[in-house]
Amino acid sequence: MMTHRPARLAVSWGALVCAFTIGLAVAGTPVAPAAIKTATPAPVSTTPLRKCTATASQGSISASLTGGTTWQLCWDINLSTGLEVTDASYTPAGASPLTVIRKAALAQIDVPYDNGTKEHLDLPAFGTLTTASDIRPSDCPDGKLVAATADQPALLCEAIVSDGAAYEWDDYDFGLTTHRAASQCLEIYTVTPADWYTYMNTWDFCGDGRVVGKVGASGTLAPSPNGYGDAHDGQPIGSGNTRYALNHYHNVFWRLQFGLDDGGPASIATVGSTGGAHRVTTATPIRSETAMQSAPDRMWMVTDPGRRNADHHAVGYDIELHNDSPYRGVPNHAYTDNDFYVTQNRACEVLAAGNSAARNCSTSVDRFVSGDKLSSPVIWMQTSFHHLPRDEDESVVDEHWQGFTLMPRDVTATNPLGTGLPQN
Repeated sequence: MMTHRPARLAVSWGALVCAFTIGLAVAGTPVAPAAIKTATPAPVSTTPLRKCTATASQGSISASLTGGTTWQLCWDINLSTGLEVTDASYTPAGASPLTVIRKAALAQIDVPYDNGTKEHLDLPAFGTLTTASDIRPSDCPDGKLVAATADQPALLCEAIVSDGAAYEWDDYDFGLTTHRAASQCLEIYTVTPADWYTYMNTWDFCGDGRVVGKVGASGTLAPSPNGYGDAHDGQPIGSGNTRYALNHYHNVFWRLQFGLDDGGPASIATVGSTGGAHRVTTATPIRSETAMQSAPDRMWMVTDPGRRNADHHAVGYDIELHNDSPYRGVPNHAYTDNDFYVTQNRACEVLAAGNSAARNCSTSVDRFVSGDKLSSPVIWMQTSFHHLPRDEDESVVDEHWQGFTLMPRDVTATNPLGTGLPQN
């Protein structure tokens, strides 16, 4: 059961990110300020340049970022899954557009408590809970609130945020010069209260081509009596050891359909490294439905079979997914045993857990995997956060974040933000 709570906290992810760079100089050889070359920022614009045609309720965004990168995308509020991104395309300076994402949205937020008796599935009502009363101009300090269409309320924050340094290079091969450039991201997010938490459902589309999907959670700890446990499954809060706030997990799932399909369906491979000092890295194609766990030496590559860069390398994206607090081996919870699923696209498979059984559809992502060959793949990803309450979580919980990164691989032949730099 989900209860609309007045307690809430929403701040921009851009305001929380602390970016830093370290420039190494030759000992005893200071770099004169005049030798530092900083890239000139490009004009910033968020004027919609195209019309979304998938549904009449979609909005469109186009953003030009420092360095000449352009991102274009469509968005909507799905009543079940909340913010939905479609047709997100990346255009590096001087290059042609590349559709990176066809469709992406949350697929579940599962919150099981450590006493084993209390659990919430916050979808499928996420879009219904995303209302204009829950996002105000103060929740969007770095940008503006926008509506998908003129007859809808403003439910999305759209902002251009700093991404710190794009690069920092002390160039001693071509003269005593430091090259530096700033980076930006287009950031969009909604604010949604669900049970005792308020979630920021956020997507960043960055100047170097990165895409970051993440969810921030804040709000209040569940109150007595259901929110309290003991020394085995909770943490003491308040004076002494009389109240133990229950430990709990946030298992967040996303459903993602890539673009990268100029020459047919995108190809997906698992990449891993083995060995000692001499490491061997291999890529194993995924051709049929599968379920896997994330691991320190494991990532995934998605490649466009019909597109190559100027170096004749296949264009694609890496998926960087790290689940540091996996929720595995729990009875009746097989869908959290794996962090990465690839399935054939089926319209009725929307939620990773609690999926509708209508039209003979399976109810969770682990049951979607049946070994079918992939011709239209869907990727499901999960990250988990184990929340051990602290005194600092009263009376409002600090924003905690979890998510994944899509990193461009060989989309351009050189660094797209390093135009004009000497080549080594």
